Amino acid sequence: LFGSTAGIIKNLKLTDVAITLENPSGSKGSLVCVMDGGSINNCEVAGTLSVSAPKSTLAFGGVVGYATGEATISHVVNRCAVSVDISNNKEVFIGGVLGRTANPLSITYCDNYGALTLTGENTAGVRIGGIIGYISSGGTTTAEYLNNHAVLTTTHKAGSDAHIGGIFGSIFEDSSITNSYNKPGANLYVYGVPGDTSIGGIAGYGSSAFDIDTCENSGNISFSYEATTQTMIGGIYGFNNSSGAKTIKNVTNHGSITVEGSNTHHIRTGGVIGYSNSNTTLENLTNNGAINVSASSKAAFCGGVIAYAGTNTGTNIINNGTVTYSGTAQEEQLRFGGCIAYASGGSYKTMKNNATATLTLTGTSAKSVIYAGGVV
Repeated sequence: LFGSTAGIIKNLKLTDVAITLENPSGSKGSLVCVMDGGSINNCEVAGTLSVSAPKSTLAFGGVVGYATGEATISHVVNRCAVSVDISNNKEVFIGGVLGRTANPLSITYCDNYGALTLTGENTAGVRIGGIIGYISSGGTTTAEYLNNHAVLTTTHKAGSDAHIGGIFGSIFEDSSITNSYNKPGANLYVYGVPGDTSIGGIAGYGSSAFDIDTCENSGNISFSYEATTQTMIGGIYGFNNSSGAKTIKNVTNHGSITVEGSNTHHIRTGGVIGYSNSNTTLENLTNNGAINVSASSKAAFCGGVIAYAGTNTGTNIINNGTVTYSGTAQEEQLRFGGCIAYASGGSYKTMKNNATATLTLTGTSAKSVIYAGGVV
């Protein structure tokens, strides 16, 4: 509807939207392509959006493509199904509400009901989230009361990073999220031959300090792969890769996590967090979802709550979901724990594993080292 705006948009409803684009470039959205500041409030869109073979970097959102100025988005609903074929080897940033932001953003009370589907083969990066695909440098985001209700499916083959999240795909600027939920049935299905892959029920990947408070994932995560690079999967957060101070607290995963395939690098699977870098405060982390990993990997970490933890401080780390790992340990280490598979340092207290943890090895090598514990 709007190519670019820095004004106020409110009380609009678009129905029967039907947009099909071949070889597009830039930023695209059903309501606004580029939001150069301003605000969107109390708006709803419904219909279908389809893109194939973008000819340059593409930010594509169900409602807004790209927020380039300081902006506010509130009480916005997307009901547009979004499908993207990424066959032209260009970076793509895809979100149910917003594709990308690069300036301070406040986003509150937003819902996505539109299924997100990604196909094709691509050597460039992919960032995809149920609400926002990519929070890039400069895009400090304050987020509250965000809900994703829709399935996210990728069958793409990527030669570069893929960051996939139920709410946010990728975070490259200090941000925070509270009171947000990936709802039951909002499953994440990731199939293909990925590059470095980070998958989370709330957030896929973060390289900057990202605080998470009072968030839940109830969608199931299914990952089938054949990879040569590392993979991080968490029911809440896939890869917390920032060394800056941050807090993750009061979070719960209810969804199951199923992983199968082979990897000549590392795979890390945790009920709440796949990989958590140092300097993180972890409080009240709970996993209720079953974890089932069937894999052949150079090195594997599988934990009921956290797969790999740096030097962090943790309190009340609870696992209630069954944890099952079956497969081979090819060359390096396999670490398996009812709560945490591996912690490089830090301090943890009040950790409980209340479920069965089963490790079955179908093959090892002379180089394999196996560590397994009921809690750590």
